[in-house]
Amino acid sequence: MKKNLILLAGMAVLISAVSCSIEESNIDPIPADPRVPMTFTAGEFTKTSLVPGDNENAVLWSAGDAISIFDGTNNNEFTLTDGAGTASAKFEGEAVPDKTYYALYPYSETASLSGTTITSSLPAEQQYVGATFDTMLNPSVAVADGNNNLAFHNVASILQINVSGLQSKSVREIQISADKSLTGEYTVAMSNTEPYAAVASTGTEISGLRLLVDSADMETEQNSEGNISCYAVVLPGTYTNLKISVIYSDNSYSEKSFENVTLAASDGNYVNVDASQATANEQGLYGLFMAGQDIYIGGKAYNKSQFTDDQIIHYTASTSSAITDNNYGTGNIIFVDSDVSGTTSNGTLGPIRNVIIVGNDPVNKPTLRKNNSFIIKGDGDARAIFANIKFDLTPLVNQAFSFSIGADVVCQELVFDDCDIVMFNNHALIGLPSLSNGNSYTTGDAVGSLANLVITNCNITIPAGSTNALIFSSTSNPTDLTNVIFENNIFNCSGDGIVQTFRLINSANNSSTQTNIEKIFISNNTFINIVYDNSAAVIARNIEQAMITKNLLYINKSLVDVSNAYHSMLRVYEGTYPAIANCVDNIAYYDRSLPNGLPDPTEETPNPPTRYYFRIFNNNTFTPATGSAEEFDLLDTDPFEGGDLSTFTPAPEYASYGAQR
Repeated sequence: MKKNLILLAGMAVLISAVSCSIEESNIDPIPADPRVPMTFTAGEFTKTSLVPGDNENAVLWSAGDAISIFDGTNNNEFTLTDGAGTASAKFEGEAVPDKTYYALYPYSETASLSGTTITSSLPAEQQYVGATFDTMLNPSVAVADGNNNLAFHNVASILQINVSGLQSKSVREIQISADKSLTGEYTVAMSNTEPYAAVASTGTEISGLRLLVDSADMETEQNSEGNISCYAVVLPGTYTNLKISVIYSDNSYSEKSFENVTLAASDGNYVNVDASQATANEQGLYGLFMAGQDIYIGGKAYNKSQFTDDQIIHYTASTSSAITDNNYGTGNIIFVDSDVSGTTSNGTLGPIRNVIIVGNDPVNKPTLRKNNSFIIKGDGDARAIFANIKFDLTPLVNQAFSFSIGADVVCQELVFDDCDIVMFNNHALIGLPSLSNGNSYTTGDAVGSLANLVITNCNITIPAGSTNALIFSSTSNPTDLTNVIFENNIFNCSGDGIVQTFRLINSANNSSTQTNIEKIFISNNTFINIVYDNSAAVIARNIEQAMITKNLLYINKSLVDVSNAYHSMLRVYEGTYPAIANCVDNIAYYDRSLPNGLPDPTEETPNPPTRYYFRIFNNNTFTPATGSAEEFDLLDTDPFEGGDLSTFTPAPEYASYGAQR
């Protein structure tokens, strides 16, 4: 904001300096922001978070709550300033005065108002948080009266799952599915009479719900009899074939099904489950899958009903000594036990066309290790999806890429979820090699493309001193990336030193071989002594949309040998920066006591030490899209509470940043 004010002041001086040569009638005044500070009060009927033990499902406002106030033009964020822990709260922000105001809880930058209809989205993945539902979750709406008072109404339904008999078990997750969407995009018609209700948007893929549970948290919450209550928020409606599956840490499960049930807006509904009566399962994720439970990879659900019997393969130590090549072109899903010997040596995993490979034990990952690159082939049906796998890539020291996509291959998906990946020096995890005929690219050649690149919940280790440590690289051929997601990963430098030439997306700096990105999401990642020196972490020709938020960059090794003082996330060579962007709320820490450490920002000296800038956008002349920031927020204190990197868990005040584990 200060930079904008300085710019405006400079423009005013410039205009006055040349006023003698410009007619006043030709000078358009700079439009002022019509919004003004305002306060809204949420009244006694507001419901946003449950009161533990309240049979009437009473709910209270919580610290950190924020709401959207729609003034007919803008979706304005108003934050709670008073009333946390009560049924009445005050919210402050800015909006256009003298309007009819509609309100939505929780605040969402992507929410919108068209006429009198609010559109927003309910997440398909929610977290267990004790005797309530996930924070900033339960959607509610209101219309302000003439005094800016808001009487909120819940527009979703609360589902309470009571699990008893947990003395010898713990819950890992709860899955809820039905014949139509329980979550996802919804609309609320404010023109309707009360009660208001959220309605799932039509024409979208049916979405279920996954409630993730931290077993340690659950053990502290359950009573002496081993009983616990878990809460999920779902869209209201009448559902057929509603199924609730409780998955336990020992891979056993409890299942409840309902042929026809109505979940009304603002109502609480409960289901009782007895863990002592759970169905035993000795075959890990494969056993759950064969029993009809969903397997989630990269946020997407996979079910037995989507495959034929001969497409489902289970490798055990007794049935196979190695993974064989002939199972990678027919859409198979392969479950691999951790003791399969063929995965702990240079196995025969060959060209991949269409396959999903899942480590069968959620705790003990099988290891895949090869001498040669994993080659991805195919024309439109190419797909490689990996979950719960450890990749030891150190034997590929003579390979440029670990996973190589043919330059004339149309790859639909390349997914790594909950994988441990050990990289080596001067190497790219994924790459596009030369054209299949061995020739260099020339304009008009068929080139490869990748619709979806998803890397989530992974631990990626890179040795200190690595050069050209790249996740995706395309420097010989142009390519198009449709959706790129890096979420909840830990990129960790092993050894004493830093990785200084790291990139998530690497592209050439000439127009003929650059990468185009339609949408890129980089959120809640932790970078430990990883520096994207020499331009940026992502280099492309065009980026249409970007979301970069809640990332944590941590450096406690000296940057004295790093030449570039600017460490940026995005760089566009010749095309355009994203017109749609949400690049905010990222933090960086660099130990000030190290050589070339960051100076005290309040210190004024004639020649202060070099200041390392951790920027979002590499081009200094770029004006970020609305809601975006130019730089990471620099921390004065160590976010890991004294530099304990053993768990990569930030201090409480930074708990929402970096990988959420």
